[in-house]
Amino acid sequence: DMWKVRVWRYLAFCVDGNLRGLTNATISIADVAQKIVTAGQEHRAEQKKLSTILNYLLHFRLKGTPYSGDSVLDVYDRAGLMDEFEFNEIVLVKLLKVGYFNRFVFAEKGVDRNKYPGFLVRLLRQCTETPVRMAVTREVQAALCLQLLTLSSAYKENSFGRSRSSARAADEVAALIVLPEVVKLLRKHKDDVIKTHLMATLVNLTYGNDNKKKEVMRHDVPVIANQCLKSHDPDLVRQSCMLLANLTTTKTGCKAVGMVNEGQGDKDDNIITNLAMLLEKREYPPYERSVVVRFEAMKVLQNLSKDQSLHSNMVDCLPRRIRSSAGESGSPFLNKLADLFDVRESKSGSDNKRVKSLLMAVCTCLIRLCYKHNDRKKSVGRMCIPSLVRLLSDGISKRNPELTIKVLMLCCSLAFDPSKENLSRFKKCDFNKTLTEVKLYRSISKRGSDKHQELIEKLIVDIHKAHKKHS
Repeated sequence: DMWKVRVWRYLAFCVDGNLRGLTNATISIADVAQKIVTAGQEHRAEQKKLSTILNYLLHFRLKGTPYSGDSVLDVYDRAGLMDEFEFNEIVLVKLLKVGYFNRFVFAEKGVDRNKYPGFLVRLLRQCTETPVRMAVTREVQAALCLQLLTLSSAYKENSFGRSRSSARAADEVAALIVLPEVVKLLRKHKDDVIKTHLMATLVNLTYGNDNKKKEVMRHDVPVIANQCLKSHDPDLVRQSCMLLANLTTTKTGCKAVGMVNEGQGDKDDNIITNLAMLLEKREYPPYERSVVVRFEAMKVLQNLSKDQSLHSNMVDCLPRRIRSSAGESGSPFLNKLADLFDVRESKSGSDNKRVKSLLMAVCTCLIRLCYKHNDRKKSVGRMCIPSLVRLLSDGISKRNPELTIKVLMLCCSLAFDPSKENLSRFKKCDFNKTLTEVKLYRSISKRGSDKHQELIEKLIVDIHKAHKKHS
């Protein structure tokens, strides 16, 4: 039987684009699989022939048994809980990449679609059972994790099952089979690319699903995400922030995430500090993180700011040795938020869509941090008022009425400062002239709705009231 295995492995090598020296025609395993997947019902006979060939090239069988021509589904159904599989890893990776199993093998009529996640998880478990296997099967693991990510996108869009019952069954499979294995692998894996796929899978699974959010927090995933925030891989950092943003949409989630590593070990290793450090310049190029990464980190901080019990931790989260360009006094964290008001759209345009969202998130966070805290209003006013006035006059605010509203809301909050220090700062920046320009531009501009215009005018009136009250 080993001779047959070697022969079919050699034939797989030949079929996969390695016959160029013998013929001008080129073919690959991916091409054959793609043809099977895209063929219609009128080509069932051809599908069957080609899938039989792929079955032999894959040679998927129970470990220690000869291959007898069975399909992947037959072998998988026959396997016991403790059985392991043998197969041609190169062929498996190529079939996974074109979606052959998801779109053909497990999509056949009468086949339970929920078997496919279990199939992926079982192979992934087998590939990562020992350190040696984990080291030699990286490509297979990456392909399997990518398929889990694709499946999680279907769960997110609720398009996996056609009926409500099948959608519920898919949801149970995700919670009971996929999620625990993803967390287990995320906890022990060292490869950043695979960890990024796994983290993105959790992002999709927890999107708008409170039950899965609770399950993820029960597995202490925020602690894992906190470690990933310190990675040099920007994609892993971004996905970690996105997961934390999903988890912090609820009050319980804010509490759980905000207290990760708080009061344990290194004071500067808590999750709020690590999120804030993503806004700080690095010691190596590129010194500035991408706008996307800073936005995702800011989105988590914005969610955490909903919990007033975390405000003190947030304001004092950065070490005093870290100083921003805004000055040496006050909170380094608030200084860093103030610096973000100078972020603008770039000529390349790759991250421009996130600039507005980043600036709005900063405004929202500062509004919440200043709520009923006059000393903090004074500090934020000293750091931010000149930048806010410049931002209101900038083209990005004129193009985005939502951003104008957020900036005005923060200005309104700062204007109600009993110490009157912010009032003098607004006057130095010729704020009334800027407000007049904003009002005039909005009255002639077609951007935004009537509600936007009404809200902007109301905020300007409130700011004037605050100035009169404290003048």
